[in-house]
Amino acid sequence: MKKIIAKLILTVLRWKIIDNVKPTNPSVILFAPHTSFADGFLGKLFFWALGIKHKLIMTEKYFYWWSAPILRLFGFVPVGNKSSRNAIIDAAKSIREDGNSILICPEGHLRAVEDWNPGVYLIAKKAECPIVFAVLDYKNKKGGLLDVMKYEELTWDGIKEKSWELYSPIQAKHPEKFLLPK
Repeated sequence: MKKIIAKLILTVLRWKIIDNVKPTNPSVILFAPHTSFADGFLGKLFFWALGIKHKLIMTEKYFYWWSAPILRLFGFVPVGNKSSRNAIIDAAKSIREDGNSILICPEGHLRAVEDWNPGVYLIAKKAECPIVFAVLDYKNKKGGLLDVMKYEELTWDGIKEKSWELYSPIQAKHPEKFLLPK
């Protein structure tokens, strides 16, 4: 039912689904660009429309007493007050145990960041799963899955190179807030 409703909403909003690759569960989904809170909810519609079982990692500071139940309902998982190492171990464990993919925005912020967080790479290595590159392109009103990098091919430099290749032509909701990794 979610899949049908999500497709209907995306159609009404005039967004097109990119499905260049078949969803791989479990996987780590590298979702970029992320320059607005709207990206999370619009992205959620795309993943529902594509039928991808997933959870989203979000910094714990947004989990207030009143917002936490809503965020958890939408599949957001809080991270942040723990050490980075524990967050990586917890995310990898969640992937292995639940079979769900984990969605990560490597910028880690809504502002422009040149140094992307390598957590996407570290979690994929720890969970021994591929990375799926996902996108929202506001200029062309398209969103979805662009490519997959197999577990055996994973290197942090390789992920950054692939990101440059895939995300260079993409326009974020707020282009001035999106920088590709160094």
